[in-house]
Amino acid sequence: MIRAMMCRLAALAFLLAVGGFAQPRSVEVFGLGGYGRVGDDEGSLGSGPAVAGALHAPLTRRLAVDLDVAWTHATRDFGSVGRLENDLVLVTPSLVYRWGSERTYVFAGGGAGYETRESDNGLAVNAKAGVVAVIRGGLLFRADFVSAWRYVLPHVQVRAGIGYRF
Repeated sequence: MIRAMMCRLAALAFLLAVGGFAQPRSVEVFGLGGYGRVGDDEGSLGSGPAVAGALHAPLTRRLAVDLDVAWTHATRDFGSVGRLENDLVLVTPSLVYRWGSERTYVFAGGGAGYETRESDNGLAVNAKAGVVAVIRGGLLFRADFVSAWRYVLPHVQVRAGIGYRF
């Protein structure tokens, strides 16, 4: 119990220490590519390439809205039985908290979005985390992780890409 309390205090001290840095107050847009896995109640429906577009808009100094639309083409081979292919589109608006500075910051948060597959559509709760770094001028690099739950096994995407800060 003491150890858990110490860990919480250390985390709080870290958050307060990085709280003094200024966050970007401009809208950012990103194009991302990576890899995704599509989940279901029965298990994995396959994995494959993922592409996404994201919009990151600050609300306050620390909070921002991060909206992205992602597509994953997942395949799973069952040998002689056949092959399963799924196209998944995720719309994941999230409220994220940001740590860092204008040059580099980390974000984490979540929200409720929407998923659509060939045979199923509906609400999906999501969580995301990532890092954004300035390459030069308004050109940015972003790497992130997104997970969306609608079933027992979540949809997962790991992506990286470039963007621009207006």
